[in-house]
Amino acid sequence: MIDTQQGMAFFMTRTPIPHNSIFVTMFLAIWYDNFALILYIVVVPVQFVYRYIYIVKRIPVTKTMHMTMLLVALICCCFTSGANYLPIKDTDDYMDEFQEVFKTDPRYEDITNIHLVITSIRNPWLILFFVILSTFISVSAFIIVYTSHAVWKCTRNLVSKVAREAHAQMTRILILQVATPVLLYRRAGTFFVINFNVYGYTSLCLAIRHTMRSLLLILQISIFYIVIDTTLTLLSLGFYHPEGLHFNKTVFYEQFIYQNPLYKYSFLTSGFDFFILAVFRSLIIITGLTFTILGQRPPKVPLFFAGIELTNISYTFTKLLAFSEKAIQLEYCGIWYSEVWNFIAFVALWVIWKFIYRSKVLVIENDDLFYVYVNRSDDDVEELLANSDANAGLVGESDLPEKEERVSTFKHVMRLLGYCHHHGRWFLMGFFFLSVYSFARVFQPYYTAQVIISIVDMHSMADVFQAVSIMAGLAVISTIMGGLRDGCFDYATSLISRKMRGDLFTSIMSQEVAFFDGTTTGEIVSRLTSDCQTMSATVSTNVNIFLRSGFMLIGSVAFMFTISWRLTMVTFISVPFVGFISKAYGYYYDSLSERTQAAIACANNIAEQAVSSIRTVRSFACEANECARFNEKLDKTLQINGKKSIAYMGYTWMNEFCDSATFVAILFYGGHLVLTKRMDVDSLFSFLLYQLQLGGSLYNVGFVLTGLMESVGASRKVFEYMHRKPRIAYDGTHKPDRINGHIVFHDVSFSYPTRPTATVLDGISFEVNPGETVALIGPSGAGKSSIVALLEHFYEAKDGYITLDGVAIDQFDHKHFHQKVALVAQEPVLYDGTVRYNILYGCEDWADEDDMITAAKLANIHEFIMETEKGYATECGEKGIQMSGGQKQRIAIARALVRKPDVLILDEATSALDAESEHVIQEALARCSVDRTVIVIAHRLRP
Repeated sequence: MIDTQQGMAFFMTRTPIPHNSIFVTMFLAIWYDNFALILYIVVVPVQFVYRYIYIVKRIPVTKTMHMTMLLVALICCCFTSGANYLPIKDTDDYMDEFQEVFKTDPRYEDITNIHLVITSIRNPWLILFFVILSTFISVSAFIIVYTSHAVWKCTRNLVSKVAREAHAQMTRILILQVATPVLLYRRAGTFFVINFNVYGYTSLCLAIRHTMRSLLLILQISIFYIVIDTTLTLLSLGFYHPEGLHFNKTVFYEQFIYQNPLYKYSFLTSGFDFFILAVFRSLIIITGLTFTILGQRPPKVPLFFAGIELTNISYTFTKLLAFSEKAIQLEYCGIWYSEVWNFIAFVALWVIWKFIYRSKVLVIENDDLFYVYVNRSDDDVEELLANSDANAGLVGESDLPEKEERVSTFKHVMRLLGYCHHHGRWFLMGFFFLSVYSFARVFQPYYTAQVIISIVDMHSMADVFQAVSIMAGLAVISTIMGGLRDGCFDYATSLISRKMRGDLFTSIMSQEVAFFDGTTTGEIVSRLTSDCQTMSATVSTNVNIFLRSGFMLIGSVAFMFTISWRLTMVTFISVPFVGFISKAYGYYYDSLSERTQAAIACANNIAEQAVSSIRTVRSFACEANECARFNEKLDKTLQINGKKSIAYMGYTWMNEFCDSATFVAILFYGGHLVLTKRMDVDSLFSFLLYQLQLGGSLYNVGFVLTGLMESVGASRKVFEYMHRKPRIAYDGTHKPDRINGHIVFHDVSFSYPTRPTATVLDGISFEVNPGETVALIGPSGAGKSSIVALLEHFYEAKDGYITLDGVAIDQFDHKHFHQKVALVAQEPVLYDGTVRYNILYGCEDWADEDDMITAAKLANIHEFIMETEKGYATECGEKGIQMSGGQKQRIAIARALVRKPDVLILDEATSALDAESEHVIQEALARCSVDRTVIVIAHRLRP
């Protein structure tokens, strides 16, 4: 059913009154009578207030307010449009005032030629006719807007402010372009339409910048691009003459009709191939538009676009060289026009494809009208769904992406380079030394050529000595600066490696326990070691090589341009092909590098497991099996490296081929220039030396790309870990001086994140009063340790809540909480350090020697420690390997007791003790249980 109130509100907030236009305001102030001006001044602020109330604040507006605003708007529309036909004061007086206002505006220099009014109209009936006609058209405009909105409202209830804005702007522009020329007279209409359209299209561009775009806008952009591209390309053909900026129809017909491939085409003179390229671009636009209309995202095809962009660059340079064969053609402005526009059009094509057709879309279709929602986050989509009345046309939840898109290679490179600014002074020093080094090196080909030319031309020995002396000086400078440069960048590599590993380890330590349940230790260690080392080494080294090669490349190109711009164009023709090869190779090498690092991580994981459990391996005589597993992973790594070698071989072949082909082309074209007296032999020889230097620089840039792809492959998992947000935020601030130990589990349900479908605890509730000792008894797998894990806040409950002294455990300060709540695990872990380090672990800042000895005595481990040769300085070994099971357990108990906890959790804490030690420990724990809440986990009760 059509919502009349909504329709009126839509019209009132979007009625085409020319507010926000200073030119229209001045136009009204001079031309219209006072009544129309008053209406304009009154209605515009009221409209802004109305828009603010209805759209921004979402305050319900009564039907009376709708009708009142509708009436005021209609009256204003009638007078603002009908006033064009009203008689006004003397034309000469008016024109003087009008010119006084606009005389400083160069756009209205011909204002005296505009006939703005009809001074001959004096018949009141005729005036009434025009007012009625204007009223009729204004009402018709309302009907158009209202009907359009009503249809839109009925077909799609998902209403958004930005969507309404885009829809309204299109409706407004439609009305202005159709109705305004009818209402306005002669060239006054042109002036009015210009102001309206400037405002309308500006608002439309602002709407496009928001997060919503309608299909109508995408269609308009596509058609606009095709029309502009084709028109400008064709018009450029009419300027292929030396007469300046004057369109010549004869030249146009000759270029378009007679010099096409079907007639008398000449690559050296014809510009018809630019039109063929424009048609090719239009076909690509039509293809992308077809995908969008069908509600699908066009294929990404990055290599295709890279290929056509780079090929277009090469073609542009080739065509310029072809035109330069007739020197007079370089004076044709149309040739430069075609060359520049051809380049701009291909860039615009890539922008449209990437940012319009390839936008992240959620398509909402319905019959003749649908909108494409782009770049919306998941929260935005959920909010839109929640605010909508009908979601039948929406893509279902199952169709939405469940995880983020793969981060692009460029973003990864930017992340890697971001580490350079942390140690900017070392890079700045290296950059300075590199600049001096490159400056010295870039002159060496020039003076090398001077030496050889002096010898060949039999110049004096003084000339040779001078050139050699300069070369020697430049060589000394470049040698010294090169050493200083490498030293700075090498130290920067160490700093970056330290920073990367520190950031990664900090991020890993902040993750929740569930993260470690699903990630192997070997994989984490591999990220911290080999991946970080690969990243830091390649980043610093490649920055060094890239900057050095970049300076050399720029300097070489500058010298080459001064020698011969034509030969430089030949070099530029080959550069895009090298770039395309590097890009294609980079995509493949990126995936191979990522697979290589994954294979290395798997091999490291097997090695870590085998070494850490060597006693188990030895007891089952599985040494050969572990070696076979490890070698199998190494074989996979070798297989991937074999593919990398083949890819690198092909990349080297293509680079060498392009380099050799370019050198041959330069020799051929350079010989042509020498024979045609457009270049001398000495210049050609100097150019060839610079070409060799340029080729080396380009090769180094390709090497940088290879290194960056390797570091990108290694960095994907590293950055994934670095930027991973913990599922549990340990950001509580509650730090009570004393915890009573009142524990409450209320309707707690829990399943491990790695096994979300297997419910471990289902609606469990219990309460532990302060000072009580509570035992949780049950068989293995009953959920006893899961309760401990929840109480320790290793995981979060799926349902229900857990409180300590009436405060949710996630509200406690993380460090303070674990000082007051101590755990003795079923399988305690000791670190590779002394007994003192293990007992005082985590409390070295405030626990003293007496606290340590007291805790050791309570745990019945003090006497054993003192019997050893080094006492509390005795090494425990990795994971406490030098201690017996009972000794490890008692040291772990002492580690818990030294904290003087208010809540003590014993998870099978005495399971590894002999009967005598267990009895002594139980007596000690009984003494420690005074004024302390104790939770004991056991398989069975013991007497």
